[in-house]
Amino acid sequence: MGDRIPPELIHLIVDHVKDRESLRACSLVALIFRAPCQQRLWTTMALRVQHDAAIVEPLQYPHSISTAKSTLEACPHLASYITCLKLTIVPETTDFAAVGLASTIKLLPNLTKVSLYPLNEVETSWTDIPDALRSVTESLLEMPTLRQVELAFFFAVPRQLLGRIFAESRCVYLRGIYLEHHKNASEQPSSPSSLERFKTRTIDIGYYFLPLPFLQPYFCSLRALVLISHRELAIKFVSVLQPLLQVAATSPSLEYLSIELPDYGKNPHGNRRRLQLPPFKRLQYLQVVYEYDSIDSLHEPPALLLPILHIAESAPVRELCLCSDVCHTDDQPPQRTRAATDLDSFLARFLESGERQARGISRHARSIAAASVPIGTTGGQFLL
Repeated sequence: MGDRIPPELIHLIVDHVKDRESLRACSLVALIFRAPCQQRLWTTMALRVQHDAAIVEPLQYPHSISTAKSTLEACPHLASYITCLKLTIVPETTDFAAVGLASTIKLLPNLTKVSLYPLNEVETSWTDIPDALRSVTESLLEMPTLRQVELAFFFAVPRQLLGRIFAESRCVYLRGIYLEHHKNASEQPSSPSSLERFKTRTIDIGYYFLPLPFLQPYFCSLRALVLISHRELAIKFVSVLQPLLQVAATSPSLEYLSIELPDYGKNPHGNRRRLQLPPFKRLQYLQVVYEYDSIDSLHEPPALLLPILHIAESAPVRELCLCSDVCHTDDQPPQRTRAATDLDSFLARFLESGERQARGISRHARSIAAASVPIGTTGGQFLL
């Protein structure tokens, strides 16, 4: 009977099984379910390399690296399922552990994504990583099969290494990365860049972090840019955002832009510096994440919101998404302010200017039951 069930139907059934315990149980129901369930259970492996041992997931208890290696050698089909490796680095790792890690990585032929962090996300110098482990790690980050790299909380990262990551990976996510400092840092990509998606914190863009002259050559093929906020002041945010977007606008293929506004410096009476941004010729999707100011019961959008939204007026944006925290309740409707009225007017113009869509996503909303609601009008007011 099992042979007569189409594999597509089995995969559809397994797709509805979300949690790991249920997937394990499902894999034991019948042989026909085993491979699809194992494939989903073993998509990601997490290793914490420390001394001569590692904590391996999805296994639920500590294993030595040699045990992890022997498990994958005994079950090569499991190793073939692993496409994502999450690696936590401990500077005190021994050479023995580094050699074992290298042997384990060689058993993973289908890796496409690597995430690399120091232990407890404590900023760590790249030069403090032992030579053997650093060599293994750099070889891992330069694997030709990688399509996505996530790197966080390392400083003194070699420019050549990061340049190769940008040149070879399609998707890069960086947090808290400081490049090594060189007086004559003018490295250019040796080959055309493959970078299509880039995500970083705005606070990490700067001379001692990720200099724009270093990033610019890799933006030529960029299709998606995601900027997240990290407790920086609004004035610092603007000073970084403007030149960064000017560089991003030079990409002939940029279609997706997401910007998270900072939490600090949102006072509507301060920091109204106008953003001077170039047109984005191919931008199709614009998302802005922000919180409403709650000052004297006012429902005030942040001062930077409208200047950023004006990007949509100079670009062929077809979908606009505003992700906001709603700070009012049904029994206390917000007072309308000039900035809120201007926002309503802008959204009305946007929706009237062609076949365009606008969505409002409410985060932690007390007055809206649904997590995602369409932007609608009530008495001329848009509800986000």
